[in-house]
Amino acid sequence: MRRYELALIRRVVSQLSEVIETSRLLMTADRGFADVQLFSLLQELNVEFIIRVKASTKVYVPVGGQWRGLGTLRFSGNSRRRNLGHLLYCANSPQRLWITMSRARNRKGGWGVWYLVSNCPHQAGSAAQEYGRRFGCEEGFRDVKWWLGFKEARVTCIHAWSRLFALF
Repeated sequence: MRRYELALIRRVVSQLSEVIETSRLLMTADRGFADVQLFSLLQELNVEFIIRVKASTKVYVPVGGQWRGLGTLRFSGNSRRRNLGHLLYCANSPQRLWITMSRARNRKGGWGVWYLVSNCPHQAGSAAQEYGRRFGCEEGFRDVKWWLGFKEARVTCIHAWSRLFALF
């Protein structure tokens, strides 16, 4: 992530921590936010997270003792969820995280798989359920941007971004 994005998250969390305990915060995010620097920052700030990562991301699998892409790991039989455990994530910059896999049929009938990482132990089902809640937030943010005219906004000040982020 860029430095200003990490600074924005640090600022938002510090503002929120004035009102609530950071241990009550849970950040969910999509694959575009999967970054080892972000994971380190959130752990430093004591913020729990569940973030979807790409299937190509490598994790260290103790059985066989090798780094493997998440997409190469399989489900057992017809199961729809799998807890991979507390594994080393990202071969380039290893960090121990809790990793789960969940799958469901998409609108076209194919299997969609979510690879989720967290700094806290979650069962695959509860992690997927929590991650699934972010879609309502995204739709609300999209609607607010459209109806309030933020779609064309070009915010450049880090403080203005943090206020906008905290507002929504």
